[in-house]
Amino acid sequence: MASISDIKISIGKFFITNRFKVLVAFLLGAFIDIIFLNIISNWITIPLIITGLICVLVYRLKFGWCLYLSLFLLILMALFGLFQLPIVAEKLAIWAYVFLIITFFKKLENEKNNNLRN
Repeated sequence: MASISDIKISIGKFFITNRFKVLVAFLLGAFIDIIFLNIISNWITIPLIITGLICVLVYRLKFGWCLYLSLFLLILMALFGLFQLPIVAEKLAIWAYVFLIITFFKKLENEKNNNLRN
């Protein structure tokens, strides 16, 4: 039976070797969740959020990328709210909030690293 550390290593190798595929699957899944699914379900959103967090951690994405994405999602949320599409607007708000939280923690990590260098 595989140990937990072996499982972590195999998951890490999967995400590293299939970087483009995982990012496309995550973004496509989030897009499908936002636009095409007319329900708000944690069974869909939470695995996508976990996948997104793993992508941010494994690929060491900069906080600016997450900030720009969250701002873009907030603008889209306002537009869809104006067009009377509340479910899409709410899903966009959820994703924008997720990326704002990721941005916050990435900025904290960046500041901590800058303080350690000085």
